[in-house]
Amino acid sequence: APGPHTLTAGTRGEHDLVLRPLPGVEAGAEGVVFTLARGESLAGIVLDEEGKPVAGVTLLLRATDGTELRPMPMAAPGKDGRFRFRGVPPGTYELVTGRGAFIPQGVKGVRTGTADLVVRLQRGSSFSGTVVDPKGRPVEGARVTLHRVGGRMWTTDTRRDGEFEFTG
Repeated sequence: APGPHTLTAGTRGEHDLVLRPLPGVEAGAEGVVFTLARGESLAGIVLDEEGKPVAGVTLLLRATDGTELRPMPMAAPGKDGRFRFRGVPPGTYELVTGRGAFIPQGVKGVRTGTADLVVRLQRGSSFSGTVVDPKGRPVEGARVTLHRVGGRMWTTDTRRDGEFEFTG
């Protein structure tokens, strides 16, 4: 498509290079060169309320200075609960936990270079059920909404068997 575009280059895996956007690249441009800078790391451990390691929770870093990081840096703790973000631009971030069996939360003021961050999660409540039509047949794709008194709202769609579940 004609007009300016933004290209982004970065690395995957075990590299410490920072993702860099290159705005204003015109369609048809050739020989575009990206210079990637060294990034920093941020590491720690995720524990439950009993101090046991939590594996597999999605962790995201959100810039607190208004910078938009694309893609947003993600990590998932291993079986020992340990995680590491690599190739992150130096700065201060909010670490955000994903949904699942634990209550999502944010940890603000996290600086790159931190090697021993401890993130403690609390198990959430769960709700499940089935949506059926007047004849008792399961309804696939029904929208189910859960409202917490005084605040948040979650929405999900029923599966093929009419069942739904909220966790966290």
